[in-house]
Amino acid sequence: MKRLWVLMMLYAWLGFSPLEAEPLVLERQAQDLGPSLQYWVDPSNQATIDQVASSSGLARFEPNQRPVLSLGYADGAVWVRLPVLNRGQGPIWRVLEQGFPVIDQVEFYQQVQGSWSKRLAGDLLPFNQREYQVPAQTFLVEFPPGETELFLRVTSRTPINLPLRLVPPEHFLEGLMPDLVLTSLFAGLVLVMFVYHIVLYFGVRDITYLTYCFFILSIGLYIIVYKGYAYQYLWPESPLLNNLGPPITVSLSIFWGIFFTKTYLHTKNYTPYWNRFLNFYLFPALAAPIASLLPGYWQEYVLSILALIIAPVPIILGIRISLKKYQPALFFLIALGGSMASVLVATLRGLGYLDFNYFTENAMILGNIWEIVILSFALSYRIRGLLQERMLAQAELLKSARREKALVEENNATLELKVTQRTAEIRELLDNTGQGFLSFNSDYKIGSQYSKTCEQFFGEPIGGLDALKLLFGEEAQEHQKVTDTIFMTRGKTYDLIDFLPKEITRGSYVLELTYKLVLHPPPEKDRLLLMLTDVTRERTLKAMLEADDATARMILAVARDRDGFLMALEEARDLLSLIKEELESPTEGGGQLMLRCFHTLKGEMACYGLIEVAALAHELEDKLVGKDKVSLEEAEDLTVEALGLENALLDGEKKLKEMVGLEELDEGGSRRLRVPTQRLDHLISLLKAGRRFGRPEWEQALEDLKNQPLLPYFKKLSIEAERLAERLNKKVSVQIESGGIDADQIRLAGLLASLVHLVRNALDHGIETPATRRSLGKPETGRLEIGAEKNEQRLLIWIADDGQGIDAELMARLAVVRGLLSPEEAAKLSPKQAQELIFRPGFSTSDKVTLTSGRGVGMDAVKNAARALGGEVTLTSHLGQGSRIEITLPHRPPSPLWQETSLTLHSASA
Repeated sequence: MKRLWVLMMLYAWLGFSPLEAEPLVLERQAQDLGPSLQYWVDPSNQATIDQVASSSGLARFEPNQRPVLSLGYADGAVWVRLPVLNRGQGPIWRVLEQGFPVIDQVEFYQQVQGSWSKRLAGDLLPFNQREYQVPAQTFLVEFPPGETELFLRVTSRTPINLPLRLVPPEHFLEGLMPDLVLTSLFAGLVLVMFVYHIVLYFGVRDITYLTYCFFILSIGLYIIVYKGYAYQYLWPESPLLNNLGPPITVSLSIFWGIFFTKTYLHTKNYTPYWNRFLNFYLFPALAAPIASLLPGYWQEYVLSILALIIAPVPIILGIRISLKKYQPALFFLIALGGSMASVLVATLRGLGYLDFNYFTENAMILGNIWEIVILSFALSYRIRGLLQERMLAQAELLKSARREKALVEENNATLELKVTQRTAEIRELLDNTGQGFLSFNSDYKIGSQYSKTCEQFFGEPIGGLDALKLLFGEEAQEHQKVTDTIFMTRGKTYDLIDFLPKEITRGSYVLELTYKLVLHPPPEKDRLLLMLTDVTRERTLKAMLEADDATARMILAVARDRDGFLMALEEARDLLSLIKEELESPTEGGGQLMLRCFHTLKGEMACYGLIEVAALAHELEDKLVGKDKVSLEEAEDLTVEALGLENALLDGEKKLKEMVGLEELDEGGSRRLRVPTQRLDHLISLLKAGRRFGRPEWEQALEDLKNQPLLPYFKKLSIEAERLAERLNKKVSVQIESGGIDADQIRLAGLLASLVHLVRNALDHGIETPATRRSLGKPETGRLEIGAEKNEQRLLIWIADDGQGIDAELMARLAVVRGLLSPEEAAKLSPKQAQELIFRPGFSTSDKVTLTSGRGVGMDAVKNAARALGGEVTLTSHLGQGSRIEITLPHRPPSPLWQETSLTLHSASA
């Protein structure tokens, strides 16, 4: 009993005491160290060599039970202890080789002369700092006679696989040759297959070969990174690239492997569900390099899980699709079987479930060699299948081509007959529609295919004639610039068609024009198709209705503004007198002066419904466009026509007098001023007492007579605006801000008369129709402001609207179209300069001239009148918000009495 008790105590003591490991006895040949190793995992990562080598530290070590120390992913630093015995009489040198190249860091400790020496290795150090320039991590160690104890401290994000060996230095490089030869053969095979299949791809244009090339290339890169040769030959100075290499190459291998599987097996057609799964898995495959940011071993752990999940999928797909009688899937299954088995072995080894040995270490290389060879045969078989398919397709295509040729010949014969019949039908239809059809290309010659109605309109056959001259006469050259641009841009600036005339008059016909650009493939030229519609009857009826409407409006306008009409008649007489003087003795600039006079006269008479007078003024305008001075012959003709205009004015005046009961007007040409009674009485008193006062009082009294309130004139402009808005079917609210300001209406007569052009321009071009304003979110009624301010230095008159504003780009483009500026000059204009083109003589935004606007002289007249008085005109416009025109005039002191124009005074209540 006592002996049993002693044995039990001895057993317990032995179980809790550290066992001294048998030291490794050095031999002459290379020695594997796996069975002689002891290890301890330090979870805190804080233990030092002194702590580990102490008796308490040694008690923590466990003996390694495997041929190679394989711990998988270790959560902490791994300490390895190796006792070595040198039985010789002198020191022995050995190379300590760690054959797993992707370990991050290995710290080597050996006690030398009572202290621990430390050396480093691993792929976190630049490659050139290694003791031997090889992928393996090595230390040259001296073993003195007796027992030596070595320690290694290992940290890595990769699995902890430590194939340690002690190799005599003279035999060290020989031991590396088998691995180098195997890796080189694999790299050469990958390179050859890559070049071979990339050439095949350019021959057959099948994307499967391209995805296969990138698949095997990414696998080859992964192998040389994994084996450490990429670090040795590609980026030896960059540990960062070396650590990013595994996640990036694994990611590319998975990505291109999925892509190759999809294209080779046609998963979209055979297994749509699995095809969607593969599409989804492409995203985590591409995102795999992000795993390099994870701490510790989680990088390799995530990559292993991704590979483990996807590894069986190609096998499953190969089985499913081969069961559907798709023969290439069988080759795929055989090839991928070996490859996926190698992936599975490498993954299980990384997770620590399989030992590290030659087979598990090189499983990826062996499996991928198998895969590359078998898939090459499979792709060669695929080429054979493609050739057979193409031969069958070509044979079928040849049969189809013969059938189609016979069918085309038959259809051509039928089509020619139908074209002949259809051409006759179209010709008959065109000739009986009552409309004219013609077309021309960029040479402007009218084609032979036109309707007979055109001959009726123009009185002659028109085939081969110049289309622009036939349609537009003297204005053909102006419109040719627009049509040239339309043909040149092939309709990309199609809105330019809007600038072509929409209506012409030829003989007794009024023709409405509709345009359509017909594009043809080169070399055939594009053609502009015109449809001419006879609207003579409609226009005649419309003219009659407009005449009746104008008469009614005329009576209403004169009845509402009797005094304004009388002033307009007197101003018309003055303008005609000025025109007669110029025609009697033509001067330089006289042509443009008469043009502005006729333009003003036209607008004034149109406002009061004297349409016939306005129309005659419009015709005279046409004859003066572009003329600075008229010849004597032209002056004689214009004198006769001006006399006709004057007679029409007298007839209109007489007609209106009969209709609305106007009194007979004075026949003199003097100017009239409406003078308040108080000022007239004051002037009479001064005249009676003239001997007692000096001339200054007289001059001041006369100046007071000339300085009449602007409010009545502004009210006249307000009435003009309301009348014009009614004619244009627009709504406007006029706001007058004069503040009781007086002005010298004798001096400002020309300027005040020209203000009507600003009002017309605001109504015709600025303020939108009610429907348009609604669509823009504006009130239906537009706002027009007429105002004035005055101080000792200046008089300011402004007219503003809340309309559409002035489009600077459109202004510049119109200036080019109308030939006023070259494209280069227009491109240099600032937005404000482009907007101010409205003041340029002859420039108008209207595409046609009307009784309201379109001549391009109204705005020019305002600017000239202001400059004649020493003033300036300023334009402010914002697109979509409106425009404001300000006229600034300098203050002028009273003039001597004897230099003033004679006045005819009319008394009026104050």
